[in-house]
Amino acid sequence: MMIEENETYVQQLYSLECEMCLLGSMILSGTAARRIVAIATAEMFWRPAHRLIFNAIKNGLDWSAGGVDYRTIIEELGPNLMDAGGEDYILHVAEYEPSPVNWDYYLGIVSPLHMRRQLVKLGQDALDPEFQVGTQSLMNLMRPISPGQPKRFGEIEDATADRQYIASGCPYVDSAIPGFLIGGT
Repeated sequence: MMIEENETYVQQLYSLECEMCLLGSMILSGTAARRIVAIATAEMFWRPAHRLIFNAIKNGLDWSAGGVDYRTIIEELGPNLMDAGGEDYILHVAEYEPSPVNWDYYLGIVSPLHMRRQLVKLGQDALDPEFQVGTQSLMNLMRPISPGQPKRFGEIEDATADRQYIASGCPYVDSAIPGFLIGGT
């Protein structure tokens, strides 16, 4: 896909088709369901209905004998059945995937998309000045670590006006390299 210079490219952060194929594989094969449940989590699914269906399959899975049947999924969903799309949608998901053989292929798509969504959320959260990393706000983490480090980015520019490199503030790193290249690549 060619992207024009001024065109913004937004990468898709979910694949409903792959989510449906993954759930369909779980419904069609107990072996696939047990393997998927051991690796995946409900949070990996973008669509809330798919999270509900995943949890229903996981909770209704017969670990000793086979997989999970349609009725068990309906029972496990209980009052959340309509939030999961209803009985017709469960059947649609089960029929969407003709064979559970490629479940790992679909998981290989769903999982990285989930990671991308998490990274996007983290980036969005980081823009909030009250964003917490552990017990510290991001703004506190950006403050100087040691008294020798400049307090503001402007001070970095002032302090390095006559040099090409600035010290990293870490003696071990500074002894190995002259410092960080200013404005360089």
